[in-house]
Amino acid sequence: MLNIGTFRRKIKLYSPATSVNSFGETAISRYVLQLTCFAKRRDIEWSTIGEESHGKQLVVEARTEFYIKKFRPAITEEWLVEFNGKYYELTRVDEFGNGEYTRLLGLRRDNWTPTF
Repeated sequence: MLNIGTFRRKIKLYSPATSVNSFGETAISRYVLQLTCFAKRRDIEWSTIGEESHGKQLVVEARTEFYIKKFRPAITEEWLVEFNGKYYELTRVDEFGNGEYTRLLGLRRDNWTPTF
């Protein structure tokens, strides 16, 4: 059994709810809470991205890994993670440790908030 540390950070996982517009396109209309659990959290990197591309607005990006127990194939990159009131868009979801864990790679930008 792989030991990756203690799971003491409470996170919430949200799945997207979609709707179809008048053009027949599917779009995410809101997010729905699916799971609350404890996770192992690890910061990968953070950066400040361009003022010129965001019109004099300083935007902070953070990339974070979350590990939760058991592999959960229902979780996809369309889901969100909420941790300490901040939202992370999932960029990758992996099985880790022979199905013992799900690894979630998340991206947080301070200029983005999802619709609930």
